[in-house]
Amino acid sequence: AASFWCSGALHPDAAYKMGNSCSLLAGDVVDRVDALLNDIGGPVVIVSAANIAAELKNQSGVRSVHTPEWLPSHSAGKAMRNAGYRPKHPIACINSLAGAVLQCVESEDQPDWVGDKLFVDIAKIAYAATKNIFSISTSDEWKAELTALLDSDGDGDLELDELKQFIEADGVLSANKAVRKALAKAERESARGAKPSDVLATLEPVRRILQQSAERGDSADGLSNDDIKTRSMLSRHLALKDGWRDPAGIKVRPLSSPGDGDLTAITYLSGVPIIKLFTALMGPLIAQLQEFGYEPVRMLRAFPYDWRCPPSKLEERDSYFSNLMDGIEELVRNAGGEKCVLVAHSMGCRVSHYFTHWVATTEPGLARGGRDWLDAHVHSLVPIGGPFLGACSGTMQFLQPGNVAGLVPAVMSTTDGHSVLRSWGSMPFVFGNGDALRNQPASHYSWVRREGALQVEILSLDLGGVAGVTEGVEPYVQLSLCGHEPAAPKATQQLSSEVKKGSQVELNELFQFCWDHEPEALSGLQLHITVKDELEMALDKTLANATLELSSANGVSEAADVARLLEESGQATLHLQPGTWLPITAAALGDSGVRLTARVCWIPPSHTPPGYALARPAGAAGCGGAADEGTTEDKRAAMVAAWGEANGTEWRPEGPYDPCSTDRMFAMEDMEDEFRMWQETYANDPIYSQLSTAPPPLKTVLPIYGINKPSVAGAIYRRKVAKWRQGERTCYLTLDEKATVKHPGYKAVAGVVEEQPSKTPQADPTAPSIEEGCARGTKASGDKTVPYQSLRWPVTWRAAGVHVEPVEVEGGDHRGIIGMTPCHFTVLQHTSHPPALELAVRKVQLGRASTHKLTAAGDLLKVRFDWHNANDEPAHRLETDAVGVRQAHLRSAWTSSHQSRAPVPVHSLDAVLACRITLLIQRAKTGALEVFPKTFPVTLTCERLFAAVRLGRPIKLQLFDSDAAVQITARLIEMTPDVRRAISALHALTPDENAEIRISILSEGPPAEGQAEGG
Repeated sequence: AASFWCSGALHPDAAYKMGNSCSLLAGDVVDRVDALLNDIGGPVVIVSAANIAAELKNQSGVRSVHTPEWLPSHSAGKAMRNAGYRPKHPIACINSLAGAVLQCVESEDQPDWVGDKLFVDIAKIAYAATKNIFSISTSDEWKAELTALLDSDGDGDLELDELKQFIEADGVLSANKAVRKALAKAERESARGAKPSDVLATLEPVRRILQQSAERGDSADGLSNDDIKTRSMLSRHLALKDGWRDPAGIKVRPLSSPGDGDLTAITYLSGVPIIKLFTALMGPLIAQLQEFGYEPVRMLRAFPYDWRCPPSKLEERDSYFSNLMDGIEELVRNAGGEKCVLVAHSMGCRVSHYFTHWVATTEPGLARGGRDWLDAHVHSLVPIGGPFLGACSGTMQFLQPGNVAGLVPAVMSTTDGHSVLRSWGSMPFVFGNGDALRNQPASHYSWVRREGALQVEILSLDLGGVAGVTEGVEPYVQLSLCGHEPAAPKATQQLSSEVKKGSQVELNELFQFCWDHEPEALSGLQLHITVKDELEMALDKTLANATLELSSANGVSEAADVARLLEESGQATLHLQPGTWLPITAAALGDSGVRLTARVCWIPPSHTPPGYALARPAGAAGCGGAADEGTTEDKRAAMVAAWGEANGTEWRPEGPYDPCSTDRMFAMEDMEDEFRMWQETYANDPIYSQLSTAPPPLKTVLPIYGINKPSVAGAIYRRKVAKWRQGERTCYLTLDEKATVKHPGYKAVAGVVEEQPSKTPQADPTAPSIEEGCARGTKASGDKTVPYQSLRWPVTWRAAGVHVEPVEVEGGDHRGIIGMTPCHFTVLQHTSHPPALELAVRKVQLGRASTHKLTAAGDLLKVRFDWHNANDEPAHRLETDAVGVRQAHLRSAWTSSHQSRAPVPVHSLDAVLACRITLLIQRAKTGALEVFPKTFPVTLTCERLFAAVRLGRPIKLQLFDSDAAVQITARLIEMTPDVRRAISALHALTPDENAEIRISILSEGPPAEGQAEGG
C-alpha cells in the first residue's frame, strides 16, 4: 500500500505543530490512520501525509498549514505569483519595537544631524557600539565583537580596509600617533599574510583610546535621588521625557518616505549589519510581498510609529491613529473597495489591537463610524509573533537593560542604555501580565533572593587636618562589611572608591553590600572605613580608620551623636530604620585629621518605600498588583491533579527567594519616576487598563508565531555587591546566575527561567474552567522571546465571535519567523486572490471486460469531482455532461464545446485540500445514476494536481478492481478582477451556492483580424 502514497512529506522549512499533538499519543495516531483511510475511499487510495495531519489538527483549534511541495524554501512571492495567485486585499504593515528608522527632525545641540537617520549612519553606530564593547568586554572578546560590528562584506573576517575606514571616520582615532603607528604595523602584518585576528591584535592602542572615551565622571552632589544622566549625543536624541515628550530642543520621529508608501522606514534597517542582529524587522516579508506583485503606495503601505512612545500618547502627540485611518481608507479606495489587512510584527501586533479599540471607543474614532468603519475598511489582523499578554523578556528589559542583548546595549554604554530605555514609555506595553501565568504552572514572573542591603554614599573627603599632607596626595576610601560571628554572612565584603588627587576631593560614589543570613536585622554587622593614600612604588598608606557598629534597634541615631563618637574614638553605633538615610557630615575619623561626608541606609527584604501606590488598587492586566500574578488554590490543585506533582506544581527557585510583583520590582530598584509614568500612561488609560487583552472589534484574526524554542518565562534576581559613580547607577539587582529551578517544564539559565520545548505544561485558555483547561492542555514553549500563552491568547477571542485561526510554526523564533517561507506563504495565501484550478476529463478507457459485462447499449458515463476543504468536508460538487460508453475513449467526446469542465477556486494550495474523482454510469433502461461497478473514488491532493499543472501532463487514474481508467488534465486559470467581481455579483443573486456560472468575456470595438464579429 505504501506505493500509493504520494510524496507529500513536509517541507524542511515547514514543520508545523499539528494542534495539541503533544497530547495525542502515537497509538492514537495509528488508530486514526485506519479510520481516515476508510473515510477517504478505502485502503487503495492516493493520499498525502498532510491528510493524516488534517485529522489530527481537528482535535484542536490550531490551523495545520502545509507548505506545498512546489513552493521553494525561498522566494515564496515569485512562486505563488507564477502559480496564479494575485494581490487582493491591500496591506497595512505595522512595525515592531525598534523596527522602524528614526529620523532627527529638530536638534539645537546637533543641527547637522537634522534629516539624518538615527541608528543607520554607520559611523555613528560603529563608534558608539565599539566604545561600549571596549568598556565591557575582555581583551579576548573585543576582537571577535569588533569584527562582527565592522565586517561590512559579511565574510566573517575584518579586512584591513574595513578597519581603516572605521579609524579614519573618527577624528580622535585618526589624529592619534599611537593609532597611526599601530595601523602601519597592521598593514605590514597583513602584507606578510597574517590572519585577520593577528592583524587585529596589533591594534591595542585603538582599544585603549576607546576604553578611555567610554569612562566618564561627574562631580555634582547627591547620589541616591539623582536621575541617571544621559551623556552621549545619540542617547540624548533617543531619550524621552515622561515616557513620551520630546526633550528640549530635540525632535525625533519615524522616517517618512511617502514616495514608497513609507516602506523604507521599516525595511531600511534590515540591511544594516549591526541593527539587524538585535531587533525584529519586517524587511524580508515586505520583499516577498513586493516580489509577489504588491505595489507600494497603491496596495502596500507601512505605517511606522514612534516605538519609544506609549500607545496612549501616539494620537495625542503624533495623530498616529487618525493618520492610520486615513491611510487605510486610501488603500481601500485604491483596491476598488477590497478591505485592508493589518499585518503586524511583535509590538506592532499590540499597537494594531489597540488601534481597533481606539476606533471603536474614542470620540475621534466614533465620529468616523467606530465599529462600522472597521467593518467597512479592515478585513483582518495578521499578528506575527504577537505578545498579547506581554512577555517577561519585556519586563526584564526595562528592569535590567544591562543584561539584555538588544539594540540599546549594542549602540551605547550600559549607563546610557539604562537611561534611554527607561525613558521610553513603550516598554510597559510588553510587560508580562497574570493571564499567561494562570494557564501554566507559574505564579510570578520575578523572584528575588531574600537579602538585606546596606547602601553607603561616600560624598567627599577633607584631608586638610592630616599632618604633612600635600596636594599631590591621592586618597581613596575602602569599605568593608563584616560580622562578629562565624555564622554571619561572608566574612568580609570589600569595595573601594575611585582614587582622586588632592587634599579635598569629591568622590560621589554609591556602594551596596548585601547578606542573606538574618536579612531582616543588622545585629552582628560592622562597617569598617579605611582612608588610604595610593602610592606608586610602595604599599598604600593608611590615613584613617573608623568602625561603625550597625543596629536595627532603638530607633534612629542622631547624626551629631555619630559624628561626636567618631571623633572621640573612631567608633560609633548606627541605629538604622528601614529605608531611612542617616547622614554623616564632615565627621572627623578619630585624631587622624581626616573628615568624611557620607550617608548610610539599611534596606531589609520586606521594605517597600512610599510613592509606589497603584493607580488601580483592584489591579489591571499589565499594570501591577494582583492582576499580574497567576496563582490560586484552585489552579494549583487542578494542575497537580491533571499533570501530576512534578509537572503540575508551580515552578519556583530553590532557596530563600520571594515572589515579587512588577510594581514591587520598581520599588526595589528605586524607580519612582518610571513607576509614575507607567501608572499614568497605562493604568490610567481606559483602553489599555480595560481592553488590553479583550477581543478586537474585528471579524478575523490570523496569528502566526513560532513555538518550541526555549522561551523566557521568568527571572530570578539578587542584590549586587557593587559601587556606582555619580549619575551612573544602573541596577541594585542583578540576575542570580547560580539560581536553580527543579521542574521538568522549566530551566533556569543564568538567572533567566525558560519554558522548555515540548515540555512546559500549558492549559487551554479557552476552556470554561481550569480543570477542563488542564485536561485539554498541551506541552509547548514559545518563540524564545514571547511565552506560549501570550502568543496563543487570541484563541480566547473566539468566544466573542472573532474567527481566529492560529498558525504555529515549529521551531520558529521571534525575530526569525518574519523571514521564514511558511510565514510568507501564510500571509500571501490570506491576502491574495487564489487562482482557479480547472480539471477536465481527457478520456475514459474501459477495458473489454468492463465494456461487455458491465455496460449496455445506450448507457452514459459521467465523471464527478468532489472538492474537499482543509477539514475534509465537501465544498464543491461538479459533474461533466454525459458521454456515451462507446465514445468515452475519444478525446473529442469530452472536449467538445457542450461538455462542462470543473473550475474551482483554490483557497489553499495545502495538500489537505483535495479532489475526489468518481466514475458514474447512467443506465439507459432505468435512468439511474450510480458508481461504475467495481470502481472506487480516487482522491487527488493538490500536490498531485499542481504537479500535473507544472509538468503539463495528464493524470491517469486507474480505477482499482476494474479495467477502467480515467485521464484528467489540470490547469490554472488566472481570473481578472473584473471577472472576480462578476462572479461575486452573480453568486449574490444565486440562491444555490453550487449553481454553475458561465461567463462570456466580450471585447468592445471592432474585432481583431481573424476574429468573428461579436467575439
